[in-house]
Amino acid sequence: MAELPLTVDVAAVNVAQRIAVMDDGATVHLETLLDADGEETDDADEARSAVGQLPDGSWLAVDLTQFETQASN
Repeated sequence: MAELPLTVDVAAVNVAQRIAVMDDGATVHLETLLDADGEETDDADEARSAVGQLPDGSWLAVDLTQFETQASN
């Protein structure tokens, strides 16, 4: 079994593009978006959490409610 990192910090998320940016600048593709009921969704506005696979094969769960929403220009 692979050794898990001590911390995995997500610095920013672009839900529409399904990308999480880690604190070291690496990006992770968010494979699944989940709504408030835990159901899969493709609607970025309805997504409350997301899951993506890290390069080492472990999985990252992101609580999207912890990030501020900002409109892009």
